[in-house]
Amino acid sequence: MTEQLAGRCDHVTATDISTVALDATHRRLIDAGCRERVTLLRSSLDAPWPTTGFDLVVLSEVCYYLQPATLRTVLDREVPRLSRSATVIAAHWRHEVPDYPMTGDRANDVIGATPGLHHIGGYVDSDVVIEVFDTGSPTSVAARTGVPGA
Repeated sequence: MTEQLAGRCDHVTATDISTVALDATHRRLIDAGCRERVTLLRSSLDAPWPTTGFDLVVLSEVCYYLQPATLRTVLDREVPRLSRSATVIAAHWRHEVPDYPMTGDRANDVIGATPGLHHIGGYVDSDVVIEVFDTGSPTSVAARTGVPGA
């Protein structure tokens, strides 16, 4: 996913707690010729986030590793620091896993209840839930950008 985002974004900051995952990502980015556009950090979601003014945050397959109260604390601390009109994408596996403190549905519920996040879209099937939030407005992207008929 980091490689795909690097092809679409000016700069990507990607985090993982696994040095093995970070090393593999480093090699893939070099092979793809986009390593210079990515900062790789060994960090956990619940650690303070970098102070860069992010305009996109992708929380993919990570939030259910935290206790709901911990996720709430992290989001309450970090969401106010995001850029105005930042997009937050939350994508999680929906099935219960005994080792995970919560399901993806519960994780996305916690994210959706975060002050300052406005739900603007999503996708759900029997396996995954993907929701899109905006820090600036609950108005759809089409309405904000003047797409005819919106």
